[in-house]
Amino acid sequence: MVLSIRFRLTPKYPEIQGEPWYLALFAMARNGSILETTESDELTTFYQYVTQKMPIEVEGSSTHWDDLCDPFCDLNSQLWNLLNYQSFFKIHYPLSTAGPYKVNIGKHLFNRTINEKGVVISVGTVAMYFTTFVTSKIKQKQLNVFEEQVLSEVRNHNSKSNSSLELVLYGAHTVGGEVRRGVYLVYPYYLAGAALLILFVTVNFIAINLCFSQPWQYSQLFLPLAAISSAILSSMTAIGFILLLGYHINILILVSPFLTLAISISVNDAYLLTNAWLRQSSLPTPHVLTPAERLQMALEQVGVSMTVTSLTNFVGFCLGCLAPAPEIQLFCGTLALSVLLDLIFQLFFYAPIHTIFASDGLISVYKQIKTNGSKILPKLKQTATSFCKCNLFFKRP
Repeated sequence: MVLSIRFRLTPKYPEIQGEPWYLALFAMARNGSILETTESDELTTFYQYVTQKMPIEVEGSSTHWDDLCDPFCDLNSQLWNLLNYQSFFKIHYPLSTAGPYKVNIGKHLFNRTINEKGVVISVGTVAMYFTTFVTSKIKQKQLNVFEEQVLSEVRNHNSKSNSSLELVLYGAHTVGGEVRRGVYLVYPYYLAGAALLILFVTVNFIAINLCFSQPWQYSQLFLPLAAISSAILSSMTAIGFILLLGYHINILILVSPFLTLAISISVNDAYLLTNAWLRQSSLPTPHVLTPAERLQMALEQVGVSMTVTSLTNFVGFCLGCLAPAPEIQLFCGTLALSVLLDLIFQLFFYAPIHTIFASDGLISVYKQIKTNGSKILPKLKQTATSFCKCNLFFKRP
């Protein structure tokens, strides 16, 4: 309903720059109908208070909703005309007549009871809409404060036992606050689930090695650790990109590493790659394969599957960026980027780990380090010196 208002009203004001802002307030009659005098007067009193009398104080200045609502201050005027003059004009659905004017009541009155003549005789729910354009950071803060104060007034109103109306508020800022509160409540369960997932991954990697009759080595514990590190590194990198782009971190983003861990490890990638790697050791070959050749054959078998599943998850989370709530958009975007980066880490970090910790891989690495050890320190010193000179060059005025 609110989205339809957006596309109908925005083209009339092309000169206004800013992001559209919306808020919806629903009033439901506890007993009876909102068309009755008691319910109608209570709703009118509440609406007049939050729009005309309730102060919005931000950075030392005070304002009211009537000062912020331009150019949509009369968006709910049709509703009040109906409620105030319903004794003179009969209400029909969806178009009602008030003197010479046709009034569309479809967007305001819900849970209607209509008699045989098509006249609305009872209304259970009334919707009121607040919309404007965010033209500055100060106005955004004022609108957030307004939404918080209206939510507080709604809760105070609903707590009164003698009130005839039940109020419900819908807004992006309110939804974001509820999401944060919900995440705080379930965060211990996320931690417990992450611990169980890590234990599950470790036990399964050990079981896979035993199934292929691989001799037990302590180095095999590095495979599950590398798989877990791949997911964590991809999540941290994605969060870093989000911060570099100027976005903020919400509570949902903090749990994204656990989701990336579950998606990348428990579903497909790490298990597929390790299973294909171990299977190469049991297949008859014309000659003994080196660790690099085994990894090549393993990636030939499962590389496409890893890529397709990861890109499918990436596209799925990208579609989540179309959600109306900004916090959900940010969460889905971060998770999509994290899944894509995890594929890169799986191919260029986790896969080479197999060759390093192969039966002869550690020995080969040790021999290379021992042979080239005398060349490593001078190269590191040369790289550090070049980096420092480059920084000094760019810092010169």
